[in-house]
Amino acid sequence: MTSKEPLLSKGQAAVFLTAVCLSAIMTNLDFTAVNLAVLPMAEDFHVSVDDIQWILSAYLLAFSSMLLPAGGLSDRIGHRKTFTLGIGLFTGTSAIIAMAPSHYVVIVGRIIQGVGGSLIIPGIYGLIGEVLTKKQQAFAVSVIGAGLGIGMSLGPTFGGILIEYFGWPMIFWVNLPIGIFTILSVLKTVPKSKAQHAGKHMDWKGIIAFVGGLSLILYALGNAHTWGWGAFRLWGLIATGIALIAICIYWERHIERPLIHLNLLKEKTYRTSCLSFIGFNASFIAIVFIVGLLLLSVWDYSPMQAGFIMLGMTALYGIFAPVVGILLGHMRPLGLILLGFVLMIGSMAWIMFMPVNDSLASWVTALVITGTGMSLTWNSINAVMMGSLPQEEIGAGSSMFLMLGIFAGSLALVISTTIATGTLLNELEDYTQTHEIHLSQTQEDALIQAAQIGYFNEAQKEALGKDVFKPLQAILVQHVHHGLNLALGMCIVLCLISAAFSLHGF
Repeated sequence: MTSKEPLLSKGQAAVFLTAVCLSAIMTNLDFTAVNLAVLPMAEDFHVSVDDIQWILSAYLLAFSSMLLPAGGLSDRIGHRKTFTLGIGLFTGTSAIIAMAPSHYVVIVGRIIQGVGGSLIIPGIYGLIGEVLTKKQQAFAVSVIGAGLGIGMSLGPTFGGILIEYFGWPMIFWVNLPIGIFTILSVLKTVPKSKAQHAGKHMDWKGIIAFVGGLSLILYALGNAHTWGWGAFRLWGLIATGIALIAICIYWERHIERPLIHLNLLKEKTYRTSCLSFIGFNASFIAIVFIVGLLLLSVWDYSPMQAGFIMLGMTALYGIFAPVVGILLGHMRPLGLILLGFVLMIGSMAWIMFMPVNDSLASWVTALVITGTGMSLTWNSINAVMMGSLPQEEIGAGSSMFLMLGIFAGSLALVISTTIATGTLLNELEDYTQTHEIHLSQTQEDALIQAAQIGYFNEAQKEALGKDVFKPLQAILVQHVHHGLNLALGMCIVLCLISAAFSLHGF
């Protein structure tokens, strides 16, 4: 890619990067905070937790499945328009969700938010490639990383405070000032984008086949723990989804302007970026789940306490990101990528062998090392990916890159959950039967819920009673601890494979 003159002054670039950072903070704060709002929402709408879980699933399904179409749209209508449209959808729907009269409205709103989030991604990457110089781009990518880390940090902490003192609608109301400021900042500082493929029609047949196929697969994987891995509908949906995606790929190879830009994978650096990111993001998503469940289940911290402890990882991930951006301007990314993987592998091995009664200081130290490693690796791989794409393909290329990582992360999360809690309910029920403990329906429901999430919350402890809860807690802790250590081993292997791809391809 040839060098170019900056389109923005230093002041305009600063405002633009602030908008980029805020958009990353807003979407990630919202995503993580909503996890804490599930129970309050269920109580307000008088529905079961299972019904309200769709609020989480709907966003992820819409966001993941629409990333590729969003990338193609961004290249056709312009990145500035795509970004502001995405922020507008996300922000406007936040107000609707906050005032929702029923959980159905919230679910529909979350679907629209997911579509908005998918538009934000190619819009951000496209604008970075369009208005910033090559040297500025590496730092801009690190600003996205900083926003992600800050958002993940604020979700369980600031989000929890908002829910506790102001109610769950407040986590959506806070999006309005952030979204409005972001849109105005971009419109004021960034010139209108030139659409790279203006006038070329979207491949609607490919979009329908791809979105339908990926949605079916993600939906099936998300319900694998509930349905069981032997369920016919699970494998039926997965097979149908794979068939639709295969049809889409076949169709895409025979049209002029495809949805899936398979030709990009012929470029070695981009292909290596995707392969490295698949392993990294699978590990990243699994680690966040594993660490959270270890703190809740094995170390018996409350959700709020666990959120603050995890700041050691998520905050460092965000704080260290701008440092990585500066380093990328002075050294090769490969060294930073490999150093990041080494730190991640070392910290995960430490956590695996950490005694249950170890100190809080050990936990925080391990998480700080993990967060630093994640920041080094994520920001460096993203910068390499950006640098490998021609300007006219940034929207589609960045969307495919992130879609592959998100799919890998979803799969790793399902596998980690299955390893940690797959047979837990059977063990707990075997204990109650062997010791002739007769449970009421309320106690049975509490036991099932605890087995599904991997720990006993306060309501479940109260429902079971101290005499029943204590021995069951010991079984749960032993089972979950062993399962999560196996999952950490899986993450270490994934990081080693990704490091090998990076070493060979960069």
